[in-house]
Amino acid sequence: MVVLAMVEDFLLISSDGSGLPDFESSRAFVQVITWSFYDAHAVPITGGTGDFNHLMLPDGGRPTTAYYLIPALGPFVGGRSIARSNGHVDMSNEALGTLGTMVVAGYGGVMFLGVFLTEWCGIAATTGEGVLFAAIGFPIVFGFLGGYLADR
Repeated sequence: MVVLAMVEDFLLISSDGSGLPDFESSRAFVQVITWSFYDAHAVPITGGTGDFNHLMLPDGGRPTTAYYLIPALGPFVGGRSIARSNGHVDMSNEALGTLGTMVVAGYGGVMFLGVFLTEWCGIAATTGEGVLFAAIGFPIVFGFLGGYLADR
């Protein structure tokens, strides 16, 4: 639902030099969505006219909180699922949390590759922050929380 709202927000923005790609191209549409996802991970998008945040555009400079909650849900649910399926009844919450951090292998791997594959027309997610926040930070922190809370 939130993804659909994000798409709708971007489609309603006029192409009056706001820095958005031409929406007639399906690749441009996919790029804006992926760049927005990296923006929600606190990864700046650079190129063209400098750094910009796609999440600031739809609401006149005020990002919607829901945009920032979407990336936390994936690792949280993944960590919870891994801990519940591989954990044992007698395991401590800390051990279950450690199991939950295994989500970094899948989520982190995809986000790591995405940093390099989403470059288009000289615009891309910043590599350092992309790897640090999106590929490592989010999966470890929220995967641990999901695993830690798996027995509740």
